[in-house]
Amino acid sequence: MGERLRVRQGEAKGDEPHPQLLPDLQGREAILKVYAAKVKLAENVDFNTIACAASGASGAKLANMVNEAALRAVRQGRRLATREDLQESIEVVIAGYQKKNKILSDHERMIVSYHEIGRALVAALQTHSAPVAKITIIPRSLFSHL
Repeated sequence: MGERLRVRQGEAKGDEPHPQLLPDLQGREAILKVYAAKVKLAENVDFNTIACAASGASGAKLANMVNEAALRAVRQGRRLATREDLQESIEVVIAGYQKKNKILSDHERMIVSYHEIGRALVAALQTHSAPVAKITIIPRSLFSHL
């Protein structure tokens, strides 16, 4: 008879990390459209532009972006989510909410500005990456512990 398959403890439970393939531009656009079908959107929403801006996002993050855009519209008393809602939702999902109560001194603003400009220059010099779309020094909550 055939050999019995022996599995070490933990191997069959998914304990090992598995690499996850992230969707390309067309995949991100398709995923956004699937999740956006459940949300009322304004006519100014361009899924290709949003998919470009969400480079490197997984399907789950794309779903979160659509949900966040819908929540933002509702919080502002609107029935439709707009292109701006989706663009802000990308930043919220990737970097966290804006910390409006965080006040930077002039010196801190200058240091953060130089840092962000350096990051933008490095990104702009990369040949196989998305173009720099936005540079900001607005603190966000995701990495507030750093």
